[in-house]
Amino acid sequence: MSRSFVKNLIWLQALNWLVKPFWILWIERTVQNQLGSQWYGTYFVHFNVGLLFAVLLDAGLNSYVSREVAQKGELAHWKRFLYLRLTLGGLYILAILAVSLIQKLDPFLIALVVMNQILASVILTIRAVLQGRHLFVSDGILSVLDRLVAVIICGFLFWGMSDSFQGFKGIQWFLLSQSTGYVVALIFGGYLLRFRKKMVKPDHMEGEVSSISVSDSPDSSELKTWLKGVFWFMAMALSMSIFTRIDALMIRNLGGGYEAAGDYAKSYRLLDAALIFSTLLSTQLLPMFSQKLAKGDSNHGLLSGGFRLVFWVSTSAFLFVFLLGNDILQELYHEESASFISRFPLHLSYSHWVFSLLMAAFIPMSLVHIFGTYITALGKMKWLTYLSVITMGLNISLNYILLPTWGIAGAAFSCLLSQMLFSGMCFLYILRHKHFSWTWKHVRMVFMVMVLATVVIVSLWMYIDGITSSLIETSVRRGVLFVGWLIFVTGSGYIFFFKDLRRKWLARPVG
Repeated sequence: MSRSFVKNLIWLQALNWLVKPFWILWIERTVQNQLGSQWYGTYFVHFNVGLLFAVLLDAGLNSYVSREVAQKGELAHWKRFLYLRLTLGGLYILAILAVSLIQKLDPFLIALVVMNQILASVILTIRAVLQGRHLFVSDGILSVLDRLVAVIICGFLFWGMSDSFQGFKGIQWFLLSQSTGYVVALIFGGYLLRFRKKMVKPDHMEGEVSSISVSDSPDSSELKTWLKGVFWFMAMALSMSIFTRIDALMIRNLGGGYEAAGDYAKSYRLLDAALIFSTLLSTQLLPMFSQKLAKGDSNHGLLSGGFRLVFWVSTSAFLFVFLLGNDILQELYHEESASFISRFPLHLSYSHWVFSLLMAAFIPMSLVHIFGTYITALGKMKWLTYLSVITMGLNISLNYILLPTWGIAGAAFSCLLSQMLFSGMCFLYILRHKHFSWTWKHVRMVFMVMVLATVVIVSLWMYIDGITSSLIETSVRRGVLFVGWLIFVTGSGYIFFFKDLRRKWLARPVG
């Protein structure tokens, strides 16, 4: 793997971790508190509808652009690319328009959401060109510039106009601040395309990954093959978008309206923040998987290491939320805290249950970023499409059954079961085709971590339950739970990583 590629990944990771969690945990949280559940739920539903068909704005074309520019220094068949983008953009607008009319969504808000998604797709295309020219620093800056500008605008509005995010007008301000960020990023991207033409061309593209290949010749058979690849990619991505984003719309229709969708968004946006970790990790693993597959080498070490890393991190995050989720929601959204003894560990408050279920879904979702990424590297797009369609059907059916009775907890439970099915089938596919060996060592590690988690929860339960709640100050209770979580993190970390590292270190030859 080239040094420039590794530097790009590190640069992207650093910038994304600096800006995007800041956007979700400060800007979006503050806007949500000012709007209230009813109006933020209105924004959340419209925003998620805009994401349902966002795959039509890409369809794998950006991978083609990046590869074409890297190989030739320019986009050879730019007319074909332009016509396809315009056609797919038109299909996207028609699809959103149809859903909006059926669901009677606000036309102005939908128009702003659609405009933002189109601007974002154009920026992604510019980034693909920059990646093809190997301008990695510029690409990294452009990847977060829109959010950085929106953060500055919203921060100014918080400071200068404390009541700016109120009601319908507040949603408009929030969407327009994002639009301004996209426009600034688009102008900056245009500047980079116009004046930053220098390209460092390597001898060969290491870690090149693409699920869709395009021939340089305009031969009809090659174009037909490419369009077939586009179809499977779009079908897979579209069905995945639906079963991860349709919850908000179904909650509005079946689970309590916009206010319930706003309550659901409080926990779901925190899940989005957590997923930054595994999403960025998948971008690192995909070229590494593909490079080893091209050379005929085994990916067992990468799969095993990736599994252990994401399982440790996601399980630790889930336990942290299970222990302290009520306090997190109280601090972030100023919710009233339920009685501690009455809600711990089985009698959690309703919002805490929703938060815990969604963070439990973080475990299979992060595993999908390992095993699903590997299957993508194998090029098994048709299999992934079938699986994602089945998962979409399960998610919609569970939401239809559970939402009327369970409310947003039903949506969270549907999310958990759907993600478990998807990640489980990906894992079984890899095992069946012997790409990964599930050894007794892995079983033992998972079992020991589960035992440790149970011991931590039960011991804390017994400790807290034996003390009158009135005698426990909030800070002391939080401290006890946090120490218990640290015990789990260090213990599970030793089981998963440090024990093996210690053995390897001791096995090193002296001198």
